[in-house]
Amino acid sequence: MDKISFFYFAKNIILTTINKNIMELEKQTENQEQVPVQKGLNISEMAMDYLYSTAKWAKFLSILGLISLGLIVVVGFSMGTIFGKLGGEYAAIPTTMFGIMYLFMAGIYLYPVLAMLKFANFSKSAYLDNNSENLTEAFRNLKGAYQYVGILTIIGLSLYALGIFVFLIFGLMMI
Repeated sequence: MDKISFFYFAKNIILTTINKNIMELEKQTENQEQVPVQKGLNISEMAMDYLYSTAKWAKFLSILGLISLGLIVVVGFSMGTIFGKLGGEYAAIPTTMFGIMYLFMAGIYLYPVLAMLKFANFSKSAYLDNNSENLTEAFRNLKGAYQYVGILTIIGLSLYALGIFVFLIFGLMMI
């Protein structure tokens, strides 16, 4: 048997094996497609009661959050005015900086409060109407609120770590 016929023979065996494996995979895929996939989640009455109670608390906390946002904005503008009138060492600080800083903080805080309010409203609607679309929308808003707060937490912890690192570097340079 020469080299060419050996490679031809080996090629045929490899192609036959590959074709055989492909046919077996296709048969498995056909069998899987024929089996109905059953998804579903049955929510008990107790779980629905917990959801309704959670919705009430979420609405309470989101309303308090909106009130806090209003106070943050008012305090921001007030602090700028107060520091501007105090004079002395506070006069060197631009008064508009306080207003902008507080508005920025209120802007950051606005999304999770609104998402929590939407969660509360959709959860209550899902409970009262027994509507799964509203329940899905409620959990989408809850996920968004927690995701947003989680990302802010990661950013905050990163800034703390960076600040500690910078202060350590400057502290070691002073020695």
